[in-house]
Amino acid sequence: MTQTVAQVRAALRRDTAQLGKLQEKMAEVEARRSERIKLARQLGASGAQLAEDTSLSEGRISQIAPAKEAKRARAKAAPKREAAPVRMPLTEKEAPAPFRPGAVGAIKTTLSEYVSDAYARKWVERTTIFLDLESGEWCSPEAHRGRIEWRAHTAAEVLDQVPDVVERVYLVGPNRPGVRPGHPYDSEADAVRVWFLRDVPGWDVQRDGHFLADEDNPVGRWQKGEGERARAVEIARASGWFGEGRYSVAEAARAWWVLRKTISGAFGESAILLSTPATTGRDLWRRTIGYTRDGAKKGYPVLSDELRQLIQSTSGQGRREIIPPAEGKSHAIPGFVQYDMRFAYAALAWGLPVGDPTMWTRRKLDQVPDDDVTKMLKGRGRWLVTATVPSNWTRVGLLGAPTAGGGWCYPSAPGQTFTTWASGGEVELARAMQWRVELREGFTFEEGKPLNTWRDKLTGAYQAAAAGDLPGPEVAHLVRAALRNLVLMTIGAFAARSHMVSHSMPATPENANRLPTDRPVREVEGIYLWEEAGELSEWNRRLAHPEWSAEIWARCRLRLLNAPTGDRDHHAGMLWVPDHTVIGCRTDAVYLSVDPRWIDDGKPGRFRLKGRLEGSMQRPTTDAELDAMKTRAAANV
Repeated sequence: MTQTVAQVRAALRRDTAQLGKLQEKMAEVEARRSERIKLARQLGASGAQLAEDTSLSEGRISQIAPAKEAKRARAKAAPKREAAPVRMPLTEKEAPAPFRPGAVGAIKTTLSEYVSDAYARKWVERTTIFLDLESGEWCSPEAHRGRIEWRAHTAAEVLDQVPDVVERVYLVGPNRPGVRPGHPYDSEADAVRVWFLRDVPGWDVQRDGHFLADEDNPVGRWQKGEGERARAVEIARASGWFGEGRYSVAEAARAWWVLRKTISGAFGESAILLSTPATTGRDLWRRTIGYTRDGAKKGYPVLSDELRQLIQSTSGQGRREIIPPAEGKSHAIPGFVQYDMRFAYAALAWGLPVGDPTMWTRRKLDQVPDDDVTKMLKGRGRWLVTATVPSNWTRVGLLGAPTAGGGWCYPSAPGQTFTTWASGGEVELARAMQWRVELREGFTFEEGKPLNTWRDKLTGAYQAAAAGDLPGPEVAHLVRAALRNLVLMTIGAFAARSHMVSHSMPATPENANRLPTDRPVREVEGIYLWEEAGELSEWNRRLAHPEWSAEIWARCRLRLLNAPTGDRDHHAGMLWVPDHTVIGCRTDAVYLSVDPRWIDDGKPGRFRLKGRLEGSMQRPTTDAELDAMKTRAAANV
């Protein structure tokens, strides 16, 4: 039907009015979320927890609720000791659309144009040194040494004093660059950003820019000159590979040398260490894909955008929970023990979903015999379910459910009903424990072995490092930590979630008119700062497999509940100890008040004792208290 100009303009005005209302609602929700972030920070929540709950970066969390301010607020309030509040799942009506029936039926396309295939480019590793942020001492993997003279501890001093051949600098030390006593900024995150964003005379920022959204692992990229003769230098923290700790530059450099040799031995001479564990891990994986007998590349098709987004938005990662004592019970506990799984994600990266999935609506499920449904749950798939906790339940929750703000909780109150997505293994365990679980819809895959060779090679390298055939226990520890991070971060990178990218420009009147209007912008030391979701590169899109990440994360959550031990007749996990002894869990670790003495035969995936405290003490109720207790306990093992 033909429309007049007046009719179309009237429709545009209605659309504009509706957009205005939506923006007002979004602003209201964002303001409410910010207040809750501040409150959670004051109550002791960590930046990592709040980032998981909100899908914001830890840097953005620090902008909204600086850790120092939260610490001062907690000190002023000095509240009496109470258990952490129990988080409640959203009702089906409150939950985001993917958690309500109908999402599966709306997805038409199941595969994209991308395929993950074999790739074995011969890289040239960047010349690398490890630099101590305090002393200025540096060391290379080839054992070359030197020192820079600190005057103001700036990036310019690093760039101007390291040898001309150096292309990559890893900073060593417990502090982050720019974070020094008495720094003048509102948060440590701002101190880190300013360190990287200050002007460096004679140097320009590389075209890809800095990555500063993660304040704990920032990456700065500079270059001097143009064209083939341009000199490029990247600065990052060694903790991105080795974790936090008080290791020396010599130990870090030696560990890098050993790690480099280990990787090339397992994956071929052309395999090298790239800038991050996630990039390195995916590059190594592509070297294991191989070819068919007729010489064609093997490949693993990438799912459609719609299905990947559904998996990304409905699959949590590590389970993080602190269990409060039962109502009316004392906070006193007789001890504290920590068990965690050895090389957990590698141990669980077998037999993963591959190919074109089969979609199951409620109507199709109603036509499937019960025995076939059980077989489907034992296969590879994800399911939208409505679950009800048994009326006599006294243990921890079995299934994760969405909460306000985008986080996860694990409902365990008798009679509680909620709707969520879960893997087939999680659903099967809940049904075995007599939970009432109704399948609403889902999708299943064939089982393949896309990561088996990759994980076997890395597991062999990890076990060799654990056997002690390395120069010194500290170097062996760093190599194991690097291999663990390589697996952990690669599995996370397969999820292919977009990262927040930091942007900046000088705070001038001219630039004020060029600032984005849909993002929070702050001014720090004459610099406008804001963050936006970055676009995935073609390389990342080609390696996007959230179906693998979701399956491995679900298996790890299952092992927190029910896991094998070195004795086939005994099991480990939170379901195998008295419920009152469970203090909490994090990703691959369980915290208990009584030692169950689980048998460890040294295999990857087994629970091993990592910390112990004896004697009466107060139960931890916040992340800060749990971290302090873990540190004390680790010294006793």
